[in-house]
Amino acid sequence: MGELDEEMVFESHPGETFILGASTWRIEDITHDRVLVTPAPGEPGKMPFWKAMGRAGRWSLGGGLVRWCASCARCRSRRRSRDW
Repeated sequence: MGELDEEMVFESHPGETFILGASTWRIEDITHDRVLVTPAPGEPGKMPFWKAMGRAGRWSLGGGLVRWCASCARCRSRRRSRDW
């Protein structure tokens, strides 16, 4: 199905649920090299975590978010709530 972060696996236990994509999965067993899961639709689950993307990150997305946040702050400081 995919790869989970080693730290997340270390902190997980059989019976716990986690969300991956739009689906919830229940951990059935954890072996030395696999995490065996079954679908758990409708169950609440914890969000998996992972380390930062490092160099694979998209700088254009980050820059766009910074510009958008600055624009919102300017509109809010001018009390132009309609623009904000």
